[in-house]
Amino acid sequence: MKRSRLALTLAALCTVTACGGPGGSTADLPSSAPSEQSSPNLAEASPAAGAEAPHPLEGTWRGPEDENGARPTLSIYPHGVVSLETGPYYCTGDASPFGNGSYVLAFTQCVVSLPDLNATLSEDGQTLTVKDGDDVEEWELQEGP
Repeated sequence: MKRSRLALTLAALCTVTACGGPGGSTADLPSSAPSEQSSPNLAEASPAAGAEAPHPLEGTWRGPEDENGARPTLSIYPHGVVSLETGPYYCTGDASPFGNGSYVLAFTQCVVSLPDLNATLSEDGQTLTVKDGDDVEEWELQEGP
């Protein structure tokens, strides 16, 4: 069975942050622990009431199970900010319209580089199809607006 590049990248995220760089040292890696200065409250970062409609992908999504049995969580906030959590580690970025009902999920703050992903919402709004090149994953809505 072929594993997707996203699943491999998420596994690399866990490995690098848990084990560190060459020789097992984590001294040069950014901390995965949230801090008041570096981690804004994403839920409160939305524009003023009435300024903008909620993001079409808004909600909390659960990804497919990885080789360790964990399921990553993707949160998309009303203003398009994205948070990806896998274990105790997370990345942030944004979801931007791509056209034809698709969105680009770009992760700009992460311990390891993640590729931009193409995401499309199902007609019933319960499934997010996430593509990374030829690899496709189905993410399930856990909590929505």
